[in-house]
Amino acid sequence: MIEKLFNEQTVAVDVQVKDWVEAIKFGGNLLVESDAVETEYIDAMIENVKKMGQYIVIAPGLAMPHARTWCEKNCYGFTKTKNTCSFWS
Repeated sequence: MIEKLFNEQTVAVDVQVKDWVEAIKFGGNLLVESDAVETEYIDAMIENVKKMGQYIVIAPGLAMPHARTWCEKNCYGFTKTKNTCSFWS
């Protein structure tokens, strides 16, 4: 079951990003490239944080961005950044 949600296309490690927006864009693009979502999903995830704050941070160093837009298929992406990425600015 988990192999249907995560795969080589949707997992990336040691990614260098400048901020949380770039981190969400990078992870979102993995989902776009795997045909799981459209690019509008990335914009919706970023907009959620801007509107509702950092609620996606579920533990130190761990965030789970998401949006309420239609997806092509159920999936998860995982992006581990090389540098610290703060959602508080």
